[in-house]
Amino acid sequence: MRSKSKSVGVRLCAVFLSGCVVVAAVPASFIVTEVVPRAVNGKGLPEDAADLVTGKDCRVFEGVVRKDRQICETRGSPETRKDFKGLSGALENKAPPDTP
Repeated sequence: MRSKSKSVGVRLCAVFLSGCVVVAAVPASFIVTEVVPRAVNGKGLPEDAADLVTGKDCRVFEGVVRKDRQICETRGSPETRKDFKGLSGALENKAPPDTP
């Protein structure tokens, strides 16, 4: 009897450990495809791919949340000026305001 319960325990451990491996792999890919690119330029890799295909500025989150913006907008349009641009947007040179 003892070997049977030990066998069940080993199987349960294997199931739980394999679940940890799968769970750990998902966040790593999510970090690479979504978190890091969003921190840099404000959009994920799929949105960058959509930019290349359409030639426009595509941001799914901005297009869904904001009423004044479509998912893909013309680059530099007034609607895109309010977008979150990540660290690259914070670091870009902004022209000083015109002084009279």
